[in-house]
Amino acid sequence: MINLTYRRPSLLMGALFILFLTLGLAGCHDDGAQYKTGEAPDIARWALPNADYVALLSDEPNECLSATPSPEQVMGRLAFRSPFLLGGQAARRGLTCQACHGQGDVNADFFVVGLSELPGTADVTSFHFSDVLGDESFNPVPIPSLSDDIETVDSSPDSPDLEVFVTRLITKEFTGPEPSPQVKAALLSYLRGLTAQPCETPRLKNAALLHYKLRIVTQSFTALTGPNISPEILNFMTAALRVELGRLHDRFPNNPKLQAELTALSRMLRGDDAPPAVTAAAKNWTGLKARLASAYDKSLFNPLIIRRWEAARRAVP
Repeated sequence: MINLTYRRPSLLMGALFILFLTLGLAGCHDDGAQYKTGEAPDIARWALPNADYVALLSDEPNECLSATPSPEQVMGRLAFRSPFLLGGQAARRGLTCQACHGQGDVNADFFVVGLSELPGTADVTSFHFSDVLGDESFNPVPIPSLSDDIETVDSSPDSPDLEVFVTRLITKEFTGPEPSPQVKAALLSYLRGLTAQPCETPRLKNAALLHYKLRIVTQSFTALTGPNISPEILNFMTAALRVELGRLHDRFPNNPKLQAELTALSRMLRGDDAPPAVTAAAKNWTGLKARLASAYDKSLFNPLIIRRWEAARRAVP
């Protein structure tokens, strides 16, 4: 994730660092031992340490949603991928709906010590996240796909079942605050837009996965610069969009220029003057998106680079 905390080093330490960096780059070869690791992409934080990171980072289920989702569905997707939706311990740990249900499907690699017995399972009645439903038993269950019928929930728009299910999950399983009506409506719209029918392309891999992540941000900017968005939902969604930019930031550990541009774009979304800030950031995103797409070969979407990144991480004592 993007770390906006900054501490000014002393001039001496700064000079020594520059000297060290210059000497290091002069003799640096592009091998795993010297590859910058940076922050692990968030999906890697919800997996076993010995997981197959090449598959984990370069291959995800596709999102079986309309090719042209509505602005409300786009904002619902942002909520689905935001840790601020669940609140409580989940928010503090960065847990999201997306972490367990990648693109509305199942994250078969999901694993948290104390919550999972096997990858793809979670104990939803753990005291760690819920002081309402928490029990004394360790009883992880398989994570379901949200594209299928969940616990016989009727997800049709004229049924209250899905709203009751979502509200219970947030407020009881994670003891978070109930979302505002607009945030909840957006989330429900997104969930109803997911289909149980197989996608034409069931998996997103390598460069296609990168382009999907870029499309999420592009569609989000389009939705957030539309008309009639309340300050409350704009504040929530811009914070969620900053999380998405942070996820992209972590995929380019050896490209400090792109990381700096992503950090700068994220900072633009922090201001109180939200609508103009979002509009300005959206304009900057257009060029940055093209530069990110062209940097696939050196990103953590490319299996070759992921192997080098993984080797460097395992080499760190």
